[in-house]
Amino acid sequence: MTTDPITVSPDDDLAEAVELLIEQKIGGIPVVDEAEGLVEIVT
Repeated sequence: MTTDPITVSPDDDLAEAVELLIEQKIGGIPVVDEAEGLVEIVT
């Protein structure tokens, strides 16, 4: 399990999330709300 996962908030720009996917060479980024609850996963 990852202790400090890369996440984005629902208010973040989609282009920023895509940039993170490319830069970090990962296949998905969890979108979490203020309470750190999972909203969706951007792939």
